[in-house]
Amino acid sequence: MRTPICNFCAKTGALCPEDSKKLKAGQISQLDVESSVKLTKLAEKDKVIDKLTLVKALRSNGEIILLLGSGNLKTLRMNPQSIESINRAFGTKVWLFEADISDRKLLEEVFYPVRVLTVNMVWLPDGSKLTKVVLPSFKGLEGKVDENVIKRVLKTLRGLDVMIEYERRTAP
Repeated sequence: MRTPICNFCAKTGALCPEDSKKLKAGQISQLDVESSVKLTKLAEKDKVIDKLTLVKALRSNGEIILLLGSGNLKTLRMNPQSIESINRAFGTKVWLFEADISDRKLLEEVFYPVRVLTVNMVWLPDGSKLTKVVLPSFKGLEGKVDENVIKRVLKTLRGLDVMIEYERRTAP
């Protein structure tokens, strides 16, 4: 398990002078430290988690966002019990993303397993931009996607203002 703090600090929960400097300088956050310790403890029992790289941890209205290294999400998705143990360890909903993905890929990950049909940028008269995401229109899907939570997570993570729409199907 690789984390923003050294392995010794992640295992003991006490910061060495070098990691203390990083924390004071703002290079890492207290949440990065806490997340590193929790994930390192989980990694001792779970070999899938042991292969992960934690890049950054963020908080969004009580929920945790973990930014992982490249390729980590695919490995985790093949092991849902590892994802479940991460959620249990944090005691809240944990959003898992790869740190180095594009905005389009991020949107696809947020809505997974629902397929994103289109992503468009809408420029508003005040100069700001809105990201419009179109999802397929499945019966009952509208109630399954918590739009407010997703909008808040995307705003925290990348500063994206998102508008979610559902595909309109016309009768033949």
